[in-house]
Amino acid sequence: MLSKETEKTKSAPKRPARVPILICLVVVLLIIAALVGLKHRADTSSAKDYTLALSKQSSIKYKLAPVTSNADKEKGLGNTPSLATDHGMIFLYSQSSEQCFWMKDMHYPLDIIWANSTKQVTHIEHNLAPSSYPKTYCAEAQYVIELNAGEAAKSDLQRGQTLSF
Repeated sequence: MLSKETEKTKSAPKRPARVPILICLVVVLLIIAALVGLKHRADTSSAKDYTLALSKQSSIKYKLAPVTSNADKEKGLGNTPSLATDHGMIFLYSQSSEQCFWMKDMHYPLDIIWANSTKQVTHIEHNLAPSSYPKTYCAEAQYVIELNAGEAAKSDLQRGQTLSF
């Protein structure tokens, strides 16, 4: 025969285990955070990669990562250790206007190319050193492309030339 204490314990309603519920809640929150992060990355870097050919006779092509958000435009290639030779970044603006760039948090030199709405080169800055920060470089453009230093000269890129991307 069971004691009265044992009977009370056996007949008491059971509380749900809190630990599994907390674990499930944490997992759901992590999944949501991961999905939000993936959406943000898709919006800023891999929505569409661009391929740039600097001249029709050149076989040199560059894979450009597109940048559209203001926060990503401000960061650019800053704090990246290096850039593959055949890679770059393209900054996309809704219309042509003065676009200014700097070398904040850069660890290697760049060529920066400004192009208007018809993809015609309006300005080129060659071999910008990280030490040039905080100086800004500005020109009229709807598209701005950053490549490793020397790439524009290697392709004999000139002001007025129309880009293909």
